[in-house]
Amino acid sequence: MAQIGLSVISMHSMADMLTQVLYDLCERDELVQALRDEVISVIQAEGLTVTALNKLRLMDSTLKESQRMKPSLVAVMQRIADEDVALSDGTIIPKDSQTIVASTAKTRDPSVYPDPDTFDPYRFLKLRQTAPDKETYAQATTPSPDHMGMGIGQACLSGTKYSALVVHKSEQAFGSYTIKQLPSDDVFVTRRLSGTTRLPLHTTVGAFTVSGSIDTVSLEATVAVDISGINLGLFYGKPSSEFRVDIELEIFKGSVEIELNAFDEIWLHIRPAGNSSKYAAEGSTTHLANLPSLSCAPWV
Repeated sequence: MAQIGLSVISMHSMADMLTQVLYDLCERDELVQALRDEVISVIQAEGLTVTALNKLRLMDSTLKESQRMKPSLVAVMQRIADEDVALSDGTIIPKDSQTIVASTAKTRDPSVYPDPDTFDPYRFLKLRQTAPDKETYAQATTPSPDHMGMGIGQACLSGTKYSALVVHKSEQAFGSYTIKQLPSDDVFVTRRLSGTTRLPLHTTVGAFTVSGSIDTVSLEATVAVDISGINLGLFYGKPSSEFRVDIELEIFKGSVEIELNAFDEIWLHIRPAGNSSKYAAEGSTTHLANLPSLSCAPWV
């Protein structure tokens, strides 16, 4: 149960870290290549093991730098003072006061990090190389007063190491896929087909004919349903939520449904109601189309 709990509480921080580092990589083709070279070199020598992960030093430095620029938590260590607290500079925190610490107070401090507003994926790698006593300090899984993206001390997120481990494993995909940024024209409308955003839909299944189209941006579909030459009319809806046509005829009682699943696949479901229909045996599921979407090209 403890392991399940750890997985749950680290899920959001893991997703946030992985998403942000992918954003950072999309702007830096040369860094993607350097990371890929490191992954291939280490895995060929060590295999896919936890020990190998610890040797991905550029990747570790990239993760820590990405989190320095955009931490998972902007404010950390929320606390309520049980009694009056006197700080070293003379500041008094009255009893029952609520306190919170800005995690970016140090991560953008030029006295701690030279040129702090510049993303430098080699920052912590160079620190490990030039200052052996900073070996542990420079690792992505090590919080410090200078790097509190996931808290510090007892307030540090329990899933920090688990999150970093999963992201390391995810980043090993760099050995198999190319990561790059879309042209600016494609950022807001990523599903555009030769000047139009409508994708045609058409299929015939037994006595049923379904034809129409779906807008690949709004995901609104317009579909005509025909059964044994009987045109039931035009229907409108969004397959991503619910698109269902209920039919009450002598020859068929049931429904025709169009579904858009999580993999951008559009499916047609013909669902007879019992055995009272002439075409009761024609219940089926048919693939209609795939929405055009973003994809990663395999790297060889």
